Order: sequence, then C-alpha cells, then structure tokens
Amino acid sequence: MRFHISFVKNALFSRISLTWLIPILLFLLCFGIIVAPEILVITKISSDLVWIPVGWANERVGDAYYYAAWMREVVNGPFPPISPTALEQTQFSIELFKLVPFTLAALPSLFVSDPRYQLLISIAIFPAITSVISYAFSRGFNCSRRTSFLIGIFSVFHYQLFSRLYGGFDVWISTLIAHIKSFSNIIDFELVNDNFRYINTSVSWVPTLLFIFAIQKTWISREWRWAFFAAVLAMAEWFVYMPQAFVTHLLLGSLAGISALRRDWRLLSRFSLILGASAAFLLIGGIPQMLRSASANTIFYEAIFNGELRLSPSQLWIGVKILASDSFYLSLIGKYLIFLIFMAVCSWRQGRRMDWVAALAAVITTLVGISIVFANTNSSLRFFNRGIDLIFILSAASLFGGRLNALASTGVWWARVKLVCYMFITVGAVSLPAYGFLQVGERAAHSGSHSMSKDRWQAYEWIAEHVPYNAQVAALDWQDVYELPVYAGSKLAYGHWIIDNRTAEDEYGRYLSVWKTIGMKREDWSNRIASSLPAYQKLIRNIFIEKPSRTPPYLSGAEFDDAMLAHALLYWPYHSTVNGVALAKDRPATTVSPEFIQEMERLYDQTPGDLERFGDLYIIESPHARARMGREVPGEIVFQNSTFTVYRHTPKPASLQ
Repeated sequence: MRFHISFVKNALFSRISLTWLIPILLFLLCFGIIVAPEILVITKISSDLVWIPVGWANERVGDAYYYAAWMREVVNGPFPPISPTALEQTQFSIELFKLVPFTLAALPSLFVSDPRYQLLISIAIFPAITSVISYAFSRGFNCSRRTSFLIGIFSVFHYQLFSRLYGGFDVWISTLIAHIKSFSNIIDFELVNDNFRYINTSVSWVPTLLFIFAIQKTWISREWRWAFFAAVLAMAEWFVYMPQAFVTHLLLGSLAGISALRRDWRLLSRFSLILGASAAFLLIGGIPQMLRSASANTIFYEAIFNGELRLSPSQLWIGVKILASDSFYLSLIGKYLIFLIFMAVCSWRQGRRMDWVAALAAVITTLVGISIVFANTNSSLRFFNRGIDLIFILSAASLFGGRLNALASTGVWWARVKLVCYMFITVGAVSLPAYGFLQVGERAAHSGSHSMSKDRWQAYEWIAEHVPYNAQVAALDWQDVYELPVYAGSKLAYGHWIIDNRTAEDEYGRYLSVWKTIGMKREDWSNRIASSLPAYQKLIRNIFIEKPSRTPPYLSGAEFDDAMLAHALLYWPYHSTVNGVALAKDRPATTVSPEFIQEMERLYDQTPGDLERFGDLYIIESPHARARMGREVPGEIVFQNSTFTVYRHTPKPASLQ
C-alpha cells in the first residue's frame, strides 16, 4: 500500500510540478465556488422554468444586465460594438474604451452557442484567472507558495474587506464581522465585492493585473521580453477601464522616475520602452481625440459627470476644502495612507521594495490632486475609488507575505505556528464564500430569481432566430426590457437610458409612442409618473433595509413598472431632469415634484400615439403587460404560445402616411 501511494505520488509530481499544480488547483477552486450556485439551480429548478445566470432588476441586484447586454452585442453585432439596445445609434460611445473586457467576456461564445452558458463561463472564469495572476504576483515578492495561494483566494473573494479597513481598531472589527455576515446574506455575488460586478471589474482585472505583473517582472528581472510584453499590454490597457489605465500608467511612470533618480539606466530603458509604446499608441491612434468624441456622443456621461475644471488657484483651494470637508474622501485618503504605512513597515530597509512603495505613494498623491481638480464632479470618485483597490491591497499582502517568509526564526516551533495559522485562515477564507454562494443557489432554486418561464424563453428563442438585427422590439414588460438584449440580442424601442445612450426626453417620448398606441390614458400616465419615485424608493428599501432575507421579487409588477419610469427612462438619482425640470426638488426625495408631472403631461400631449417612428417593429406581450394595456396590440401575430404573443407592426408606405 505504501509503495502504491508513493508510486502514484511520484508519478503525478513528475508530470506536474508544484509550480503549475498549485495555480491550477487555485483556479479550479475559485471557478468551482463561483459556478456552484448556478449548478445547484440547474439541478433543482422545476420543470416549468428555464435557468438563467443574469436576471432583471426586480429579481437581481447589480449591473450584470448592463454588462451582459454589451457582451451579447460583441457576440452578435458589429465590431467594435455601437449599442446593444439602440438601433439608431451609429456613433461610438464611451463604452468603446471597455472594448478589451467586452471582447474577453465574449470569448466563451467561440465554444458554446447558448448565451446562458456563455455568460456562466465568462462570469466565473475571469475571477478565477485573477486569483492565478495574484498568486504569481505575490510569488514575485518572495511569498511562499502557501501564502501566495491564500493571497489568490483573498484577491477574489475578500479583497474588499481590506478596502474598508480604516478608522481604528473598532472599525476593523466591525468591518470584519460585517464581511463574515455578508456571505450568509448575499443575493448575487457583487454584493460581496466588486470582483463580481462583471466586465468592470471582474473581467477588466485580468488584463490590468497581467499588466501590473509584467511591470513587476520587468522591475525584478530587467529582461527585455517582459518589457515588450508589458508594452503590448500598456496599449491594450487604454481600452480596458479608464481608471485602471490611469493608475497602472501612473505606477509605471513613478517606477521609471525612481529608476532615473537611482541612475539605474538599464531598468529605465525598459520602462521607457513601455511608456514610449503606450504614448506612441495614444498619439498615432488619436486616442485622446477619440475619447473626447466618444464622451461627447455619450448622453449619460455628459449628464452624470458634468462640472467645471478647477484650475485657478482660488478654484483649486475650493477643491481642497471640498475634499477636507467630505467624510467619504477623507476616509479614502485615510485608507490609502494606512496601506502605504503598512507597506513601508513591511519593506523597511529593503531598498528595492521601498521603491515599489514609493511608486504607489506617488500614485496616491496624483490621485488626490486629480480629485481636487474634479472635486465638484462625480469623475474624481471614479478615479479615486472604483476599480483600483486591488492593486494596493495585493501589493500590501505580497510585501507582508514576503517579509513573513524572510523572518530569521525558522525553528520547528515557528514553522508549526505558521502552518496552524495558515490552515485556520485558509479554511475560513474558502468556507465563507463557499457557504455563501451555495446559499445563493438554494434561495435562487426556490425563489425563481435565476430562472424564467419556459414560455418566455420560447418567445426569446423565436425573437433571437427570426427578428432581424436592424429591427426593434417593443417590450411592454420591464422584465423583457432587461432580459431581451441579453438572451435574444434585441434592439429595443425603449429601454434603460444608460444602455440606450438616448436623451431622457427621447426615451420618454418612445415609451409614450408605444403605450399611447395600446391605450394608456393621460390620467394613467400622470398617476404612473407620480408613483415612479415613491416606487423606486420602496425598491431600494426592500432590497437593503426592509427585507433582511432579501427574497425577490422586491416590488409588485405594477410598482416595478412605475419605479422604472424614474430609474430607467431617467436614471434617477444619477440624472434628475427632463427638459430642465427636476423629478424632485430635494434629496433624499420621496415625492415627484408637481412641475415634473406637468412636464410629463405636456410631453404626453405632444407625443403622437403611433408606431411609425420605429420602422419594422416587433411587440412582445406578456401576461403582466396584457393586464395593464387599454386595448389590443396592433399588428400581425407572428408567434404565440400559451402565455406570450409576439406581434409584427410593419410601417405604412410613405405615400399612405
């Protein structure tokens, strides 16, 4: 028996060394935890339902519906993608600068045709790859394999715990307790951390961390091959996620500056190659002009990130005072200061590692400056808060792990203490997400939040197969508005303002054109608008406050319809006006202003109730929509099952209009 075990062990490790075995096991572990709840739903779902990995906002929390629609557009539409839902959009929007993660997310479509499994693979595989890159990065700072394995787990499931550890020991403890509890009370993964928001940041972290890893390898080895690899990634990074691109290039520039100060010309030449390639790509490719054009063509970007630059001394001083009086900014700065101090302690009297810490300190200083300049806009928060934490946390963990591994005490007692601590932390780090994600599967299998009816899925399949790419679909049920772009690749007559890239005025007008045609009265419209903001506020309360178990759906069908008039057609609270009239006068708001209701009534009066503006139009009628309509849907029935009907409305010839 001993001989047999020894033989198998030696045969296995002769083929796969630990260098490859541990990252493979890490990948499989993370991938398995993430797909586990979906597999559980698939095995337990009732026979009258169809499993789906991404759902609508009344059943699921988060932005996956938004990113999944863009992924589907890459699979089915033109490349580069224009808009996943708006047929009339012919110009690139700011989303063009997420082209790399969109494309990476769509790669599973090369191997599977079902959009559900494309999404499942994509959602799970990229966080798992992130864990492997984190493992390799930490090994570069001389962490042991065991510590690097643990860092890989934390970089996927627990890094946001550390992003909130600031404010004192009592805050640390309360944050840790809240983090542990969150895994027993999650609906969808992105409520645990941003790694599961999909595209940003679950997919975008892969090229970004790979770029950071290439920079680290260039910094350590000074080899040209790593510099060339980093140069290619530097060019691609501009089309990953802009805050990550700025931070990674700031880190690269800081390391180049430190190399110049140390007169390390060999290393400086490598970094200069990477920076030069990136700069040449920006200039020759006209990327700044493309960015300005895309920003100007993006309605929500202009509406949400508006504000003037603060460049004069007096304006900059105002920016400083805004940051100094804003508790959120102060907590962010305090958090990064804690990380920098911690890294400096771990790297004390280790010149090369202190250079890395100094480079990160330069990055933070620059980010503070950017926040001062843009203090009166939402832009600074995007650069200072979203999608960059993992770079600092991973560096801090790796420097600490390397320091721990280099401790002089190597006796048996110390080795046993480290082993026990490692095993205890690893069990906790793995069991928490494994338990929480399985809870997601158990709840989803019974609540239906990861499923739809077979009749609805049949209608989607028909639309995906028979509706041309250049035709639009009027979805009368908001569930279809959210899910048709994801599973059928449909262009929508009206939809979610932030995806469609239409003006709010146009989105409301499109909605009215459809609903007036099927009998919505002026009084009904006024009542829906008056109910929109209270319904949205109720939605938020039900998700985060009133329902500790967070069991969907969160609103009745009619209430959710009304809530989307505020949150989807307008995108409250990020954008709040139509034709200069505000939805509500104050924030936090609970009632719609009378002026806004009057403006919506005026819009109703001037909007024609016909479908000619949409051209070749298909209309999907659900049981819920049928109950809210005033009369029958106009058009020819082209698909029908026991509950769903799809109509086709063909525009009249120009001579008859």
